[in-house]
Amino acid sequence: MSRILVGLLIFQLVGTPMAYFLWSTLNEGLAMQASAWRIALAFPVLALYIGLLVVMARQIRRWQAAREADAARHSGGARA
Repeated sequence: MSRILVGLLIFQLVGTPMAYFLWSTLNEGLAMQASAWRIALAFPVLALYIGLLVVMARQIRRWQAAREADAARHSGGARA
């Protein structure tokens, strides 16, 4: 359980500033106030953010599979 919390905390610490940057860039772009460097920087940040989401989704699937395997092991193999 502590590995899950640490993983989620790391995701929050890394992902939240990226999401904020992307959201504010989109907001400024729609208001026609975004600078060219900010828009150019948004593309690599978006790629990193998508990569982070993919890695986190895979990790959550692994945690879920491990939890189900542990539950099956403790219940004698019977599933509800």
